Amino acid sequence: MTLITNEVRGGDARALLLLVHGYGADERDLAGLLPYLDPDGHFAAVLPRAPLSAPGSPGFSWYAFEGDVAAGYLAARDALEECCSAAS
Repeated sequence: MTLITNEVRGGDARALLLLVHGYGADERDLAGLLPYLDPDGHFAAVLPRAPLSAPGSPGFSWYAFEGDVAAGYLAARDALEECCSAAS
């Protein structure tokens, strides 16, 4: 599963910072924290969007809350690992 991501690289990026939004949000939700978390630009920040639409919300969800929740969680975890590997 390929995730849609925003990637923000500081001018002196030396490490990866993964910011994962919660239920009903999207990849832009945590972008406002970057000036506080990394004011000197030491990180390449990766902000992925969850792959599923969140029911009752304009945002997204990492896995469904019905059916095989464990399989959905593991698929989301694998997609995040893949995203980090591609970004580094």
